[in-house]
Amino acid sequence: MSFLSESKLYGSWSEKKNQLMAEFDKTFYDKVLSANVTERDFTDSEGNPFTSRSICLHLENGCTYQPLSSKSKLEAGDEVKVASLRVITLEKPGEKDIYRLDGEKA
Repeated sequence: MSFLSESKLYGSWSEKKNQLMAEFDKTFYDKVLSANVTERDFTDSEGNPFTSRSICLHLENGCTYQPLSSKSKLEAGDEVKVASLRVITLEKPGEKDIYRLDGEKA
């Protein structure tokens, strides 16, 4: 048996669950006043620029940014219907689950 057969396999993230935010965390959902899509430019560790979109959740005492699903059709500046917010749980063998948001344009 060679070292290749013992190598770690790298796969892609797959969708584990897709649910309304109100079902995922009702207490947090009830605090969301509004939501909109934002966009920021970053540079990776190799110096390559990329753009990342997030959903800004506006709460009574401030706001929080959560990554937008890569499959989302929402664009920067879009207002999002709070009732439509969805939490997408992604899984990958050997990794902790990660979460992304999506929703419908208001």
